[in-house]
Amino acid sequence: MDFESLKVNQALMAEIESLLLASGKLQLSCEGCSNNAQTHCNNCNVLLCQSCEEDHSKYKPFINHKLTPTTEMRVLPKARQTCTKHKTKELRLFCSTCQALICDDCPIKDHKDHNYDLLEQMAGDQRTQLAEQAALVEQAIIPLQQGIQAIKQEEATLAQSREATKKSIQESYDALARTVEQRCEEVKDKVDEVYRKKQKILEGQWKGVGLVVASMQSASRHVRHVADICNDQQVAEGFGQTTTRLQALRERPFDLSPDTSGRIGFAWPKGETSAWLMECIAKKGRVTAHEVDVSRCVAEGEGLEKATPGKTSTFTVQLKDHLGQACVADGEIVEAREVASDAEPVRAASAEDIRVQDISDGICEVSYVARGPGVLQLEVLIDGCPVPGSPFSIHVAGV
Repeated sequence: MDFESLKVNQALMAEIESLLLASGKLQLSCEGCSNNAQTHCNNCNVLLCQSCEEDHSKYKPFINHKLTPTTEMRVLPKARQTCTKHKTKELRLFCSTCQALICDDCPIKDHKDHNYDLLEQMAGDQRTQLAEQAALVEQAIIPLQQGIQAIKQEEATLAQSREATKKSIQESYDALARTVEQRCEEVKDKVDEVYRKKQKILEGQWKGVGLVVASMQSASRHVRHVADICNDQQVAEGFGQTTTRLQALRERPFDLSPDTSGRIGFAWPKGETSAWLMECIAKKGRVTAHEVDVSRCVAEGEGLEKATPGKTSTFTVQLKDHLGQACVADGEIVEAREVASDAEPVRAASAEDIRVQDISDGICEVSYVARGPGVLQLEVLIDGCPVPGSPFSIHVAGV
């Protein structure tokens, strides 16, 4: 690798110089006598010790020169740069066409018809633009911070809903004596499980946005700091890359709506009384995340197309939210039942021993035994609502 061809990171160099000067560990020498420098003449661009400073100020042409104590310097003084072609000429211009420093004589031939400006003026304008872009980044941070607050509020609502739901569960099960205690704890554990998953989603979301905010804040501070401490050359050379990065940070799209709701509910199955529940409570009671979108749920599998009489057929039901993503919900909201066929005179088949079983979060398996031959009409419901395609016409072959 040709290391000599690599460009110097001027912003980083300025930052290193600033840190060294701030630490007080960098010893600067007077350019007149090599003693420890105390001040810097901004007009002459020289470091001076106390003695040389006094001599310097005695001369009438230097009386109004501005002196800066070395303890207040934020960057090291830069030597006067001269043109490599026009040896005695100072590099006072910046050619935008070539992205290079040039002297007053360069535009005559080598940079003829190029776009160039005074370096001092250009750097001043660019500092203003950097400050404006940093302000835009800071404005872009505001909706992100508001989004974080909204997500945190949803997380707080989730925690409140968690406690309220657990209390409701406890009150309901306490009235059903000791036979319901085991199921009560199972449902409470389910609430905790749903809470952990949803809380993890919300926490991960706001923390992720928070990292972006922190990155944007850091970039804004860094740009302001660099624009303040860099000399004109450093500002001009780093301007294009810096503004591109700031624009990318500012225009990055974000979806600040919570990725999951902050609610957990509890309910008894529809149509069942407390007296009936007393007999089968050990297997009843469910927790939902209130996110299942029946229109997005999918029932699929060979058991929805064909079946063999006397043999168990199966298919699955995938519970999904409004985004089409798998969601956490208890399989007890899934129901499958035989319905009468309107397709006369087609011979109707029947089904028995219909069962629904959770096989993983958001996926249930439905099994049944067909009796036929004929066409079996099977309705698949989620919380009492039919899934897309229900009822299904299933061909039951002859034995």
